[in-house]
Amino acid sequence: MAKTSTKPKTKTKKTKKNYESQGIRASYCVVFLLIIALIVAVTVSVVTTQTLRGLGGIVGVSKIEVFDHIADSYIESMDFTVGEDNQPTTKTMTGYGVSDEDGVFYITFDFTPYTVENYNRVPDGETRHAIIYFWKDNERGTYSHAFSYHDDASYHPDGAYVKIAE
Repeated sequence: MAKTSTKPKTKTKKTKKNYESQGIRASYCVVFLLIIALIVAVTVSVVTTQTLRGLGGIVGVSKIEVFDHIADSYIESMDFTVGEDNQPTTKTMTGYGVSDEDGVFYITFDFTPYTVENYNRVPDGETRHAIIYFWKDNERGTYSHAFSYHDDASYHPDGAYVKIAE
C-alpha cells in the first residue's frame, strides 16, 4: 500500500493590507512644481513683453515728435532760393516718407518766394511744391540730397508717407 503523506497543514492568516496614504509620490511633486514654474515663466514673459511694448510706444511717439520738429526746422532754415536773382522763399514741411521704388527717405514741402518790404515778408509768387530726397553716400560717409518740383501739391512717391497736419 502506498503511503500517502500528509503534511501538516499550516494555516496562514490573511490580513487586510492597510492602504493608508503614505504621502504624495515624488514624481507627482516634480510634475506639479514644473507646471507652477511654467505658469510663472509665461506670466513673467507676458508682463515683460507688454512693458517693453509700452516703453517702445512711448519712445516711438517721443521720437516722432522730436523728428517732426528737427525736420521742420531743417526745411525752414535751409537756404532755398528761386530764380536767377536768388529770391528767398518761405518753406513749410507738409510730410515725409520712404519711397517703395528705391527705399529713399524724402520730405515734402511747400515754398513761396517773397520780398521784404518795411521789414515784412511779402509773398511774391505762387506757392509751389517740392520734395527733397535723402540717401546714404557711402563714398563720403554722409547723406546726399536732391530736389524735385511738382505742380500737384498732393504728389509724393508710392510707399509709406506721413502727412503733417496743418
